Amino acid sequence: MFIEDLKILNKTNKYFITNKESTLVINVTEQNLELMRFLEEIDMHDILQKIYIGQEILLSNWNKADYMTEDGKYIICMPFIDVEKIHKLNCRDNSKRDIVIDIVTMKENSEKIKEILKENVNIIELDTWIEELRKSKYLNNLL
Repeated sequence: MFIEDLKILNKTNKYFITNKESTLVINVTEQNLELMRFLEEIDMHDILQKIYIGQEILLSNWNKADYMTEDGKYIICMPFIDVEKIHKLNCRDNSKRDIVIDIVTMKENSEKIKEILKENVNIIELDTWIEELRKSKYLNNLL
């Protein structure tokens, strides 16, 4: 779902919850369209290895997260706002309320994600990591 202003995601429209596996909300900009193409070409695990230096990144044992660190921190990869994933996090059972969750997203989405989520999570902004990866891919292509 493409929108031009993230402010349209609000409590009045219940943050566009639909009953699909994944519903991405993407601010329509040239940079985001380019980012979508770029993200198709890369392995998010490689970026996570750079973010979580010195930690092993494992597949998650919890169905609401994509990965986890060896010390039990859960990682949700969400470069764009995924209202389905956020809804599932808001509906999680009390036994998982005390776990540490990192959401890896673009800077433009971080405030909206914090607004929608009922619980506190750590937001890790991808912008710097994506830019570094773009530069290294560009340099490798020149060689």
